[in-house]
Amino acid sequence: MKPSAQESKSTPQFGRTFDTVVLTILIVAMCSQLNLRAIGRDTFVTEKFVTKQLFVALSDVVLLLGFAWFCVRTTILRVWNKIWIPPLPCWALVFAMLLSVIHSTSIWDAAMNELPRAQGIKGTIKAIFLGKESKEAIAEILQYIAYFLAATTLFVNLIHDRRESETIERRKLAFHAFAGAVALNIVIALIQRFGFGSQSPYGLFGSSGIYSPNIYSAFLAFSLPLLLAQVLSRWRDVMPALIVTCLCFAGALLTMTSAWAAISLLLGLFVAAALQRRMARAAILFGVVALPMLLLWRAPSPLQINRAQSWQIPSDQQKVKKQLVEWYAALGVASPSPIAYKTGVSRTFATGVGPGNYQSNIGTFYQRLPNEKKMPPDSNNLYLVQAVSLGILGLGTLLWMFGHFGAMAWNAFKENRNDYLGAGVWASLCALALVNIFHATIVRGSGIVLAFLLSLAVVAAGIVPKVVEIKENQNEEDEKRDGADLPAGA
Repeated sequence: MKPSAQESKSTPQFGRTFDTVVLTILIVAMCSQLNLRAIGRDTFVTEKFVTKQLFVALSDVVLLLGFAWFCVRTTILRVWNKIWIPPLPCWALVFAMLLSVIHSTSIWDAAMNELPRAQGIKGTIKAIFLGKESKEAIAEILQYIAYFLAATTLFVNLIHDRRESETIERRKLAFHAFAGAVALNIVIALIQRFGFGSQSPYGLFGSSGIYSPNIYSAFLAFSLPLLLAQVLSRWRDVMPALIVTCLCFAGALLTMTSAWAAISLLLGLFVAAALQRRMARAAILFGVVALPMLLLWRAPSPLQINRAQSWQIPSDQQKVKKQLVEWYAALGVASPSPIAYKTGVSRTFATGVGPGNYQSNIGTFYQRLPNEKKMPPDSNNLYLVQAVSLGILGLGTLLWMFGHFGAMAWNAFKENRNDYLGAGVWASLCALALVNIFHATIVRGSGIVLAFLLSLAVVAAGIVPKVVEIKENQNEEDEKRDGADLPAGA
C-alpha cells in the first residue's frame, strides 16, 4: 500500500523540523561543560595524589546523538553524495594522533609493564588498551574525531542543508542560538559574581566540583568577536541586537578573570572593525563599554585576587610564575640533554609522548626548574601542549587545519565584503590564536564551539557562489527588460 500524499509531505517536514531542533540543542549545549558522569576515581580526595578523570559531558552526548540522527536521516534520503566532507587537514590531524600513539615510548612501556601480569587474551587486551596512558590516548583521539570530523560535518550540513530538492538555510537560526547561549553564560556568570560573591565566575563551564573560570574567559574571547562583527556591520539596522551585544560585551569584561582573554577579546573587536572598515564604531564600543570596564579591572572586588594572578607572580615562594616555568619545561622537548636521552624524551620531538599524556610526562622536562606550585585549571599553552603530546608533526597539522579554515573565511570576506560572517570568523580566529597561548581551548566542551566556528568559515565561503549566481540571474533579467524596452529594429 502506497503512502498518501499527506503522509509523504509530513515525513520530510518532520525530518526538517527535527534537524532544526537537533542543531539548536547542540549549539546551546556546546556552550557549557555540564558533566553527566565521571569515569575513574578522584584519587586526590582518597589517596592524596592526582590522576586524570574522564568526564562525559552533556555537549558530547548531544553531539553523539545528533550525529547518529544525521547519519540515519542522510542514509534514508540516500544523499551521501551531497554531503560536505571535512578537508584533508582535519584527517591529517587524526592521522598524526594515531602516529603519535604508535611512536609513544611512555604508552607502550606502560603497556609492556602490564603484560607479564596479564592472563589470557582478555587480560592482554586490557593491559594494552585499558591502561591509564592508553585510555588517555584513546579518549583524546575520539574527542578530536568528534570535534573536527563529526561536529564540523554536522554543523556545515545542517546550517547549509542540501540533502533535499531545495536547500534549507539555517544560518540565521544557528547565529541566534549561539548568541543566546553566549548571553546565557554571561548572565549566569553575573549572578555568580554579584549574587553569590564568587571570586571566579565560570558561567556554564563547570560541574561535578570542577569549575573553570579560565576556559569561560577564553570561550568569551573567541566567541564574542563574531557577534560584535555583526553589529559593527549593520549597526542601526539591528538596534535590539546592538543593545544586547553591548550588554554582553560589558558583562563579559565584568566577569572575566583572565587579563589575556580580555586582551584577546579586544583584539577580536578591532580586527572585525578593521576588516569591515568600521573603526569609528569600534572606537565608540571601546570607549562606551570596554574602557569603563577596564578602568575597573583592578578595583576592589571578589575577582581582584584571580585577576592579579593572571598578570603577576602568584606568591613570594614561586620566584618565576608557574605558567612561564611550564612553558620553559615544555620547550625542553627539543632539548637533547643527557636526561632527555636517558628517559627517551628526545625521541618525542617529531611525534610527541602521545595524545592525552601531556600532564603525566611534563614533569620529565622540568629537570632543575622550580616546580612548587600547581597551575590553575586551563592555563596551559595549547601550542606547547600539542608539541609535547603530538610532536612537531601534530602541532603542524593543527596549525594547518586552523590556517585552512582561516583562509576560507578570509576569501569569503574578500569576495563578499557586505557579509559580516567571513570577517567575524576571521576576527574570532585571531582572538583564538592569541588566547590559546595562555589557555588551551580544545578542552571542557569548548572544542565543539571551536568546531562550530570553523564550520561557519565553510558556510561563509559557500555564500559566495550563491551571491554570484543571484547577480548573474539579475543581469540576465535586466538585459531582457532593457531589450523589451527598445523600439523594434533598434
